[in-house]
Amino acid sequence: ASGLVNCAPPAASSGLRNVVESLPQELSGSKEAADTRPSFARGASQGLANLAVREDGSRPTAVPHALELLAEVPAFDPSSDGHKRKLAQALESLRKASAEDLQGALGRQALAECAPKVEAVFEEALRLGSEKDANAALWLAGRLPEPEDEVTLQLSLRRRWDHHCLQEALLKAQRLLEPAGAAAGELEEHREFMEALDLAEPLRRREQEATGGLRFHAPRAQRSAAAEIEALLGALGPALRATAEKKLATGDVRKVEALLATVGSARLGSLQLAEVQQEVQRLRAMELLE
Repeated sequence: ASGLVNCAPPAASSGLRNVVESLPQELSGSKEAADTRPSFARGASQGLANLAVREDGSRPTAVPHALELLAEVPAFDPSSDGHKRKLAQALESLRKASAEDLQGALGRQALAECAPKVEAVFEEALRLGSEKDANAALWLAGRLPEPEDEVTLQLSLRRRWDHHCLQEALLKAQRLLEPAGAAAGELEEHREFMEALDLAEPLRRREQEATGGLRFHAPRAQRSAAAEIEALLGALGPALRATAEKKLATGDVRKVEALLATVGSARLGSLQLAEVQQEVQRLRAMELLE
């Protein structure tokens, strides 16, 4: 699994939504509250308490304040905690704006400036291969008010991260394929290879179930990932089968059982080991009859 969490339960609203709920006032600044946010975002909402508030709870100065914060980082650096803190403050301010203000010219400008910066933070996480930084980018994306009838930026980035993790798992499996094939029954080599596939499989299924029309979620990409997993298993199958048959011939049934357990019953067909399993079962049945 990729390990990324959904920081943002959807909130009901008319037209726009803030994907992440505000922290309760009594938790603001507490250790419990801070622990739920990226380090650069801790204390990000400070200084907004004295702004005027409308009857509906929105702040008339929220959008201008967000634009002021964004203007302080014209050359946004996604690796800078200071810049990410300003972005988090701007997003926090936008969450206090009314739907009408967000749909106005200044509101659209602020949203248009925030979204690319959030994506830049995510791209930096991809470059580093950092799950922590990817979670931070998802947290920021969850603060961005977005139309309810569209795929949110947070969901889009989450899918991209899942795809990245899938590709990394497949690359790891490819690197381990040759050592596993040459392991001659050494279970640790086979176990590492299978663990890489264990990571890839749920990510592939998640991609297959995902909706939203993103490029890498197209059916061709889904088939490609599935075909790559099958190809890896098919390449390893002959070596594993030869090893298992050799051990059966010498009576080392226990080692073969351990090998089959490492592989897992779901992959026996792809690895051409179904007949080996049947032979193990036959030998064990004969032992019981003796």
